[in-house]
Amino acid sequence: MDEPEIHVVSATDISENPLASEELLATLGAPFASIMDPDSSVVKRQFHLDSADTAKDMADRLREIPPEWSALGVRFDDVAVFTLRREDWAETWKKHFGIQHPASNIAIKPSWLDYSPRPGEIVIELDPGMCFGTGKHPTTTYCLKALAEFARKRKSDLAKSAFLDAGCGSGILSIAAWKLGFGSILAFDHDSDAIANTRSNLERNGVPSNAVKLLVASAEDFHANGELFDLVAANMLANALERSVGNLAESVKPDGVIAIAGTLEKEHRRIKSLFLQLGFEDIHSKSDGEWVSGTLKKNASATAH
Repeated sequence: MDEPEIHVVSATDISENPLASEELLATLGAPFASIMDPDSSVVKRQFHLDSADTAKDMADRLREIPPEWSALGVRFDDVAVFTLRREDWAETWKKHFGIQHPASNIAIKPSWLDYSPRPGEIVIELDPGMCFGTGKHPTTTYCLKALAEFARKRKSDLAKSAFLDAGCGSGILSIAAWKLGFGSILAFDHDSDAIANTRSNLERNGVPSNAVKLLVASAEDFHANGELFDLVAANMLANALERSVGNLAESVKPDGVIAIAGTLEKEHRRIKSLFLQLGFEDIHSKSDGEWVSGTLKKNASATAH
């Protein structure tokens, strides 16, 4: 008996803020993949659905964007519907992904590829497609580099260091933190599916079930409750970051650092200024296309409000 076909809805993402687009698409509750052409930086979104009716409905949604999405600059072009045999689909999307090296001592590999790590290199196995955070996005790459740099500087006492993965998505940063040697790791996300995906990815990478504490919480609802972290990675949309600056600042140890990512240049300046007002100092920033990420250090005398 032939396997059923996959009904594919494909669209070119021409949004002003692709990260906002990806976040909103995730609320539709259907599996999709994001594929970026490395030469043109054009992003394709592909939904993989089980019925023609569901595919038609999804295509209509992408063609007629809700006003609240349009207000955030989310737009799609070249919306198309077609079918693929399951085996053809599986092989087609695999062609877009290879081994990634976001930092000199970190490699990310999909499950279908073999890879022999270099001396001192950690390997994260993570399949792309269903959840944001495969390491390809520049803001995720920035956070991975921040983890690697922190681990290099604190190598002698890393096992005593605590890491907070704020908006964990796929869990890629938590996996990296554990493999680098952080002694305490907490990860949260507002999306329960993201937490389930993180748990699955942790297990796939051999992370013990008690090594990472997982919470379903939004950034503005999260409170450290007295628990302080040496490094916080906040890779999330600007509006969520802005609403949670106080909570996140409160969670950083004196002399600890926070990496903020997922923002455009104007947004980054505004959010950075809020942290500076709470006693942080700017120690590093990086632009990658339209994205700006940065790291700030909490002064020993700082008090978050």
